[in-house]
Amino acid sequence: MLIVVGVGFYVLMVIWETMRRSPAITFRDYVEDDFYGIHWGWQWDYDGTLIRRSLRPYCPACKRDLSFTIFIDGSSIDMPCICGKVFSLPAVSLDRLNDWLTREIDVNIRTRKFVSIVEKQRAQISPPTGDKRASDMSM
Repeated sequence: MLIVVGVGFYVLMVIWETMRRSPAITFRDYVEDDFYGIHWGWQWDYDGTLIRRSLRPYCPACKRDLSFTIFIDGSSIDMPCICGKVFSLPAVSLDRLNDWLTREIDVNIRTRKFVSIVEKQRAQISPPTGDKRASDMSM
């Protein structure tokens, strides 16, 4: 009887630890992705609505903010980075660009593609299991 209770307790502890370490991924965890060769970040409102004015471009190489340069002749939108790279998009209004990005984000949410994107991002920033520095930080 004691062995059964011990095994049951062990199983419950494993389940608890697994749930504690890897919470379910929701669309609110999806706050960055690459579109049109540019890294984009955004925020969600408290009610789950994408805050369109929070859409920000970042350099995929160095992750610094990109600034917009819209040419008067309407040929393109250029986004130069201080690292020297320049990213260009077709000439559209910023509202139209926000529409494109919002649709891409929406498609990734509806198709659940965002789950694998967030998992990949978490894996890139998580320290390896057994990393001494990670265990020291939890004290």
